[in-house]
Amino acid sequence: MYHEQARTKGNNVYCYLYRDRLQKKPGIGFLLLAVLLIYIVAFAISLGPVYWVMSSEIFPNRLRGTATSFCTSANWAANLLISVTFLSLVGFIGQAFTLWLYAVFAIITFLFCWFLAPETKGKRLEQIDDYRKNGRKWPEEDQQGKPSQKHGNSKHSAA
Repeated sequence: MYHEQARTKGNNVYCYLYRDRLQKKPGIGFLLLAVLLIYIVAFAISLGPVYWVMSSEIFPNRLRGTATSFCTSANWAANLLISVTFLSLVGFIGQAFTLWLYAVFAIITFLFCWFLAPETKGKRLEQIDDYRKNGRKWPEEDQQGKPSQKHGNSKHSAA
């Protein structure tokens, strides 16, 4: 979400800094609007929902409500921080360095997801809980895709 707001703020700054050039080329406004709309649509069907899906399934059942609420609050606080500080950063360190700073944070986020966030596609919530309990290792599964009983995932353990 903060990438979307940063990009929007960046477009606003670009339009403000180059308003004289934009007024001389009337078609450029429609081009900027089209590019912005394409970005919003692409974000909405790709990375946009990832945060909401990930934050709702990554926590254990007993903590899910509280942890998701905390993550949502942190997400909106980060959005507010970006919105409030963007123009100040542009004025202080310049537009290029501000966008490079955001790029560094995007790279850090990518590395976090690549190395620390588990792939949960096709996994049940109980399996995700077992992943954490097993030291970030997926429990072994039998041929039907069900967790094996030796990990204690079944209520009826084999005697």
